[in-house]
Amino acid sequence: MEVAVEREDIPLTNYKRMVGSTSTMSIVRTPPPRRIPPKRPTQLLGPTMRRSSIVRARGVAFHRRRSSLKKASKLSSYLMTDSMSAQQANILDAVYKAAGLSYLQGEQLRTNVTSNLFMFSTPSEERCSVIALIKHINIRGQTFEVATNVAAPSCTATGIIFNVPIDDTPEVITESLVRFNPTCSILNARRMGNSNAVQILFEGTIIPYHISYRGATYRCQPFRRKTEACTTCWRTGHRPDVCPTSQVRCQKCGLLNPNPEHPRQPKCVVCQCTHITGSAECRSRFQPRRRPPPLNKQQHLPWQQPPPPPPPPPVPGCPED
Repeated sequence: MEVAVEREDIPLTNYKRMVGSTSTMSIVRTPPPRRIPPKRPTQLLGPTMRRSSIVRARGVAFHRRRSSLKKASKLSSYLMTDSMSAQQANILDAVYKAAGLSYLQGEQLRTNVTSNLFMFSTPSEERCSVIALIKHINIRGQTFEVATNVAAPSCTATGIIFNVPIDDTPEVITESLVRFNPTCSILNARRMGNSNAVQILFEGTIIPYHISYRGATYRCQPFRRKTEACTTCWRTGHRPDVCPTSQVRCQKCGLLNPNPEHPRQPKCVVCQCTHITGSAECRSRFQPRRRPPPLNKQQHLPWQQPPPPPPPPPVPGCPED
């Protein structure tokens, strides 16, 4: 009896692959190539604008509005007892009288009772330079000493150096920094109070790592504002030299009307921890960096206004216009 069986010739290479050991073989599936969409340029304006771009755009617009020259003046502590916020008109009249100027359209004055200072803004550079020279103002027959400071313009960076000789005048400091650093664009330099630290204002946003002063190399660090704390009234927001209160507190522990022999346990005004106010151990000694306010979901930007509502449906039986 003959049986016919269908067969197929298998090449020798395939036969060796089939009969070989499969314990060392692994099947790896190759995923299909991922399709990468083409990059599109980020739109600066339009309904598809990203949230981060909106924040940056608002920040730029905010700095442009503040680009006008401003002059901040700190008043003495006696003026605060008569409510500085209620004397804004009198302060403005005293500033004009001391500078020999009259009112100009666009000028305004704002007060900050907590920090004991007022901000005077003007669109004129000439008037700003004149008002910056004021040392005293007269309000209701009383003379008050003021310390003026011109606010830094936008697109600038502030650095600080330490261990500058105390005997150097502001003119010597500025002239030396400009002379020995020709590659840096220095706009202004001033001493921080009566300390050996000097604050330097650079044009642009880059602060050099080292800077030369009178031929000596100094480490220039980015300037960070410290939290102002008063050890007289035991509050934050202003310094002791401009505090209006007459109460006496211990500068070390904050006890009201202390006994000369009371135990002086150190306490910080800012963080309420057991260390002296202004110590390097305080984690809150520097002010937090200012961030732009978040956008309100219900507040739309001009280019994100919602579409107008659709017209009402026509009333049946009424002819259309």
